[in-house]
Parts: sequence; C-alpha cells; structure tokens
Amino acid sequence: MKITLLGAAGGEVTGSAYLVQTKSAKVLVDCGYFQGAKKLENYNRLPRKGGASKPDAVVLTHAHLDHTGRLPLLTKAEYTGPIYATAATFELADLIMRDCAYLHKMDCERQNRRRVERGQPTLDVLFTEKDVARLRPLYRRVQYDKPVEVAPAIAVPAAFTLPV
Repeated sequence: MKITLLGAAGGEVTGSAYLVQTKSAKVLVDCGYFQGAKKLENYNRLPRKGGASKPDAVVLTHAHLDHTGRLPLLTKAEYTGPIYATAATFELADLIMRDCAYLHKMDCERQNRRRVERGQPTLDVLFTEKDVARLRPLYRRVQYDKPVEVAPAIAVPAAFTLPV
C-alpha cells in the first residue's frame, strides 16, 4: 500500500487530501480546498497538462471546506466514480461548496476588474454551482455503523466516517 499526501502537509493545514493506492485500486480520501495565504490560490487550480490518473473512488471524512472544497474540480476533470460519505456530510458539504462557488465567483470578478485595468489576463472561476450539482449523482451514502468496500480490496471501517 502507498499513501501520497496531496494537501494539509508540509506546514499547511488546509486542502486535506491523500491518495491510498494498492495493486488493485486508488482511493482519494478527502479533496479539500486550500484556504488562507495568497500563495495557496494556485493549489486549488487543476494542472493544465497531465496530472495524476483518476481515483477509483473518493471517501470524505467530513463536510468542512478544507476536506471537500475541490470535489467540483474532479467532475470538471471528468471524474465519474463514486464519492462515499454519510448523508449528513453530503448535505452540509453541498451547501458549503455552493457557498464557496458563489464567494469565489465574486472574488474573481473583483480581481478581474483590477487585472483588466492593469492589462493582465483574467482568471477563470474554479467551479460553479453547476459543477457542484454534477457531483450529486456520484454520492454514495454510507451508514455510521457499517463498514463499506469503496474499491476492490479497500474498505472503510465504520469508525472512519464520523458524524459532522
């Protein structure tokens, strides 16, 4: 088994994400949004070329933005696999991601007005409410007290998915 830290590591506490790989599957645990310092803005953007191959499944530990906020970027990158979490996590995460999409759109509009004045290229929004909506068919609700196999030979124990 190989575990690769993709966020909330190296001194950062936001953008929680790590990839669990076995010979038979890859599971992304959390897909969090980087928050805070301006240098983190680019961490939330998708790589322009290449990038890691898509996971077989995604597991969410809880709904906070720094654990769920980059999920819409997965569907923008054509991810169509399952996303596992509790019903409460999905309900709250959906609200948080829609709010993030709106706030990011407003922030981009403000930044783009300044960029146009300076002759700089404009920024694209990371994701929209439509991108958040594209996640919903992928949701697979799990119960608090039952382990579930999320990919071949990778199971999430019941204690892993805690109430929000």
